[in-house]
Amino acid sequence: TWVCLNSIDDLKSLSIVTPEKTYDFGIEANPDEESDDKYIITYNGTKIDCQSFQDFYQVAISVTCSDFTVDNLSAKESYSFIFNFKDEIGGQNRIDFVKANDTRYQYKSDGVALGKVNSSTINKVITELEKLVK
Repeated sequence: TWVCLNSIDDLKSLSIVTPEKTYDFGIEANPDEESDDKYIITYNGTKIDCQSFQDFYQVAISVTCSDFTVDNLSAKESYSFIFNFKDEIGGQNRIDFVKANDTRYQYKSDGVALGKVNSSTINKVITELEKLVK
């Protein structure tokens, strides 16, 4: 089961929150229909490569639930993916990841705990994120 399968077409921004920092990306349709880039992507107000962002986004939304058990965890989330929808859709979808043990994070979608994901999957998303913004 996919954890956060939000279409990039529905978003105006994406924030990835890590223990070290918050990464904010702006997303808008490219008005230049001749362009190979379907979107204009910004990071901290600076335009970044659209295809590189789309490759990263594919990794981020490919996180899958590997265990549907839910524990009562009191720890603060380690990572958060915040999908902010376009104004015509409204709202956001916040996915929080709380360390459950050495190999898994428990995830919550908009505050509701739904299961666990492998730590290696989250580590891969963060590695790709760091490559994207280098």
